Amino acid sequence: MAKETKIIEVGPSELNSTIKFWASFGWDVISSNTIDTRQVHYVDGDVTEDIFGNVTQKINTRETGEKYISITFQRDKSMGNYDKLVALENKYVSISPILPGYEPSLPKKFSAILIILSIVGLAAGIFPGLIFIFISAIKFATYPNRYKKWEEEVKEYKKSQVQYEADINTKKSILAQAESLC
Repeated sequence: MAKETKIIEVGPSELNSTIKFWASFGWDVISSNTIDTRQVHYVDGDVTEDIFGNVTQKINTRETGEKYISITFQRDKSMGNYDKLVALENKYVSISPILPGYEPSLPKKFSAILIILSIVGLAAGIFPGLIFIFISAIKFATYPNRYKKWEEEVKEYKKSQVQYEADINTKKSILAQAESLC
C-alpha cells in the first residue's frame, strides 16, 4: 500500500480552505503543526523627568517573525481513480490565471493645460507662447497614431480579460470533476 506525502505551509486563516481544497484531490490530513517564529524585542524608548526629578524610561516592544501552520497530507496510490485525480491535480496546478491590469485610458487630442499655458505664454511674450503652441500642434498631429496604439492596447486588455475568466472557469470545472471522483 504505497502512499505519497505532501507538506504545505499556510497562514492560520487559510487552514480550513486549504484542507478542503486538497481533499478534493484525494489528500487526507495526517497532521498539522502551528509554527510561531515571532519574537518580542525590547527597545529603549523616551526618557522623561518629572518636576520632582524622577526619571522614567519607557520601554517599547517590537514583534518580528510570523505564525503559520504546516499541514502534512497523505494520499494512497492504490485508491480508486488515483490516476484521474493526479491528472486533474496536475492540470489544475498548471493553470496560472493572470489578472489583467488596468484598461488603457483614451489618449487626449488636446491638453487644457497646454492651451492655458499657450495663452499665458503669448500674453507674457511671444516665444513662450509659441513653444506651447508648437507642443500642442505636435500632440494633435500624433493623435491618430496614439489612438491606434490605444485601440491595440484595449484589444489586448480585453483578450487577457477573456483568458483570465476562461482560466478561472477551467479551474472551477477541474475542481468539480475532482470532487466528484472522491
